[in-house]
Amino acid sequence: MTEAATLDNGAKAWKNATDGIQLMVFGAFLLLTTQGLLPWSFWFEALTLWPVLLVGAGLRMIFERSRLPWVMLLSPVLIGAALVWLARGGQPVQAQGPWVEREAARPADVTSFKVEAKGMLGQLDLQARPVDDGLLVSGMSASRSGGERIEVRTKDDQAVVSLRRPREVWPFSMRAGRRDAWKLDLTPDLPLLLELEGVGASGQVDLHRGKIKEAEVHGALNSLEIHLPAPAADTIVSVEGVFNSVRLLIPAGTPVRARTDGIMNTVDRPAGGDGPSYIVNAKGVMNTVEVVEAPAPKP
Repeated sequence: MTEAATLDNGAKAWKNATDGIQLMVFGAFLLLTTQGLLPWSFWFEALTLWPVLLVGAGLRMIFERSRLPWVMLLSPVLIGAALVWLARGGQPVQAQGPWVEREAARPADVTSFKVEAKGMLGQLDLQARPVDDGLLVSGMSASRSGGERIEVRTKDDQAVVSLRRPREVWPFSMRAGRRDAWKLDLTPDLPLLLELEGVGASGQVDLHRGKIKEAEVHGALNSLEIHLPAPAADTIVSVEGVFNSVRLLIPAGTPVRARTDGIMNTVDRPAGGDGPSYIVNAKGVMNTVEVVEAPAPKP
């Protein structure tokens, strides 16, 4: 066998090893995601590391036909190190722009309200707690362009509060850890219907001081924690789409009934008691809902 053929065979072996290790790296992080140890929004943050893929591809091109083909192994090692850095915290999530105060007036004679939040890669911090008289919602928001806003309309005896993000060519920042963000207080004295729809949204919704009428999460790769109060009547919580991960905190002893429709949707729930229950519906593909009994709130 000629020296050139030997080099080609050696390069092919190292190339196969590089491809195999790279698949193992991605497979390991996908396993961590499917087991709930990483949120699905992790993969949107991973997109911001695309220059690492270019560096890895460059290493392969340089050394594939050289006398040092084993250097190609640095490509999956580099990619794996970048994903480990991101999984361990990477760059802390922060707002894309300066914080701006936001509020929504409370229309007269409404008996309930609905909060709609839509968008990509949003960071949500919503809490049911007292707001100033005459308001439904009060707080702050931040985005890259500063064009986000709150719109209020009425439908019969219900107020509908829409959190609007700016319309941009690029729907999210290509910098890791940068998000459009909302920090809002929601009046706790009216029943609330919550509708969250988006891609890659994350954050917390704490409604344990309020009243819940219904909650819906739609979209893909959303990762949210929702703290619910004791239901006054049977209440539906819907999670629909693909690869959503929702953690529900409920008062101890609250009954939970689960319904799944689709492919590999799961609802983990504690044993319930008597009285009004939460009806958790999971529809779509590989949505995960974890129901946890929350400790009693501090007085």
